[in-house]
Amino acid sequence: MAGKQGTHVLSRALAIIDFLALHPHGVSLTDIATSTSLPKSTAHRILAELMDAGYVLRTEESIYSLSFKVCELSYRVLSGLDILEIATPVIKHLCNRVCETVHLVAPSGVDVVYLRKDEPIQAAIRTMSYIGMRRPMYCTAAGKSMLAICSEEQRMSIWKKSQIYKFTDHTITNYREMAKNLDEAQRLGYAIDDEENEPGVRCVASAIKDHFGNPVGAISITAPTNRMTPEKIQELAVCVKEAANSVSLAMGYGISHN
Repeated sequence: MAGKQGTHVLSRALAIIDFLALHPHGVSLTDIATSTSLPKSTAHRILAELMDAGYVLRTEESIYSLSFKVCELSYRVLSGLDILEIATPVIKHLCNRVCETVHLVAPSGVDVVYLRKDEPIQAAIRTMSYIGMRRPMYCTAAGKSMLAICSEEQRMSIWKKSQIYKFTDHTITNYREMAKNLDEAQRLGYAIDDEENEPGVRCVASAIKDHFGNPVGAISITAPTNRMTPEKIQELAVCVKEAANSVSLAMGYGISHN
């Protein structure tokens, strides 16, 4: 019986915390009690306990709000998130769904590093990528998808620090052309590598964002050019955006961007 009562009190406390989170400038006891369907005496008692624990503040006018301790708690959780652990089941599902090679990459300076690679069992063509491989951001769909959500200053800084090399006849080596490419990727929510990194291969990728909206990785789908028609790219773009968004939300992106 005591256990059920404790759970009941906890659920009420969480309801109050959820309500306060929607009102960063604070609310009155009456508003809290009304919105959580609690008697004022019960709400007052729970608020007092939350204040003692350091999670709630009260002004002289008896306006209640969450303290920065809640932010600190959230930051501890977010800082401990592992993108590889979170993305792995998403990558596996995406590979099975589209029956093409799927990569997870992370930024490293001006490069991307491949953290995971999943290929369909009966892949017709094996790509040259491997876990741990580094490639420049500017010539990969994954790298461009991350650059696309960076500021112009960040884009230019990475471009200037990169050793611009023409890996294929399609590699973009002019910044004006690259800037247009990135603006389009930002608008669409995904980037395309049109044989810019590896001949005969096209990729479509979407960036993974952290709770601040910064790029912390990307998911890409890779396939031979004969299968990567414009229609197919559009189809795969929807899939890769959904996957990247799923990981972004798990990384905390929705906390400050909903």
